Amino acid sequence: MSYRFGRAADVDLDVRELLVFDGHIPASHTAAQPPSPQRTYESLAVDPVEEAKSAPNLVYLFDDVLKSGANLLAAMRRLREVFPNQPIIGNFDALHAPGAARAPELLEDAQVP
Repeated sequence: MSYRFGRAADVDLDVRELLVFDGHIPASHTAAQPPSPQRTYESLAVDPVEEAKSAPNLVYLFDDVLKSGANLLAAMRRLREVFPNQPIIGNFDALHAPGAARAPELLEDAQVP
């Protein structure tokens, strides 16, 4: 799908799978208590092969949020460590966001400008 967006906008996209999960947390939509953004962050790593490639001009994340947005916030925080000088844009579709009132707090925790 990402490539279609690029073609439609006449932009050559560099699509990479930069992040990998360690598999130690349950999926948010199956857990009785979804993992916190901090716990999700701790379970994320940047793929060293992808990290070794040239830095992107821009990082654009898309997440289909099922609950709180913890995955997106954790991903933005992890990527900020690796690419501190590149803009990181997060886009998410909230299907159900009971913690939406906490969004400013979560963004502050993720240190997203």
